[in-house]
Amino acid sequence: MRKLLHKKFNGKNAITFGFCKHLATGKNENAELDNFLNDLKTDEGKSWEYYIKGINPDYEPRREMYEFLKSKKVNVRRMTVYEIECFTKWLLMRKLYGDKFPRFPYEITFDDKINELREKYPLQ
Repeated sequence: MRKLLHKKFNGKNAITFGFCKHLATGKNENAELDNFLNDLKTDEGKSWEYYIKGINPDYEPRREMYEFLKSKKVNVRRMTVYEIECFTKWLLMRKLYGDKFPRFPYEITFDDKINELREKYPLQ
């Protein structure tokens, strides 16, 4: 094992460990916190934008979902993760099995779901 600090006192070897304190100012901590909160409040947070666009993680069905809903005038950035994943799954089902899928209960159609999202998250 490597010795961190080796000194001799009165002919005897003594090993001491020195500690360095790193002090952070309150101003820097508050600035980082404010920047983080501003990213959450505005649409400037890149991680959420990359997620909904299917860039990170790389996921082609989510990219298709983003472009599809954007063309239908839905603000995808305001949608929840659950809504994004469900709609991605529905579009993938429709792509694999045809236009009669997905099937919803109570005679709800796929267009009804799109209109519901358009009313809930209108693109401005």
